[in-house]
Amino acid sequence: MESRNWNGYGYRLEERRDSRILTKDVDEVAAMKAIKQRMEKDVDEVGKIARFIQSKIEELEKEVRS
Repeated sequence: MESRNWNGYGYRLEERRDSRILTKDVDEVAAMKAIKQRMEKDVDEVGKIARFIQSKIEELEKEVRS
């Protein structure tokens, strides 16, 4: 009987450890999603700046040709 109790405790400890690991994984997934969204936002912003600069360069080239 006594060994059965210890096995039960061990099982509960394993369950707790597994749930902690799963919670950590969920936190990491949420953090990765937030990082990905931030990176996509930064890429979009850089793209807007690059298109703006490209349009200004094209305007200057037109003025130089005229």
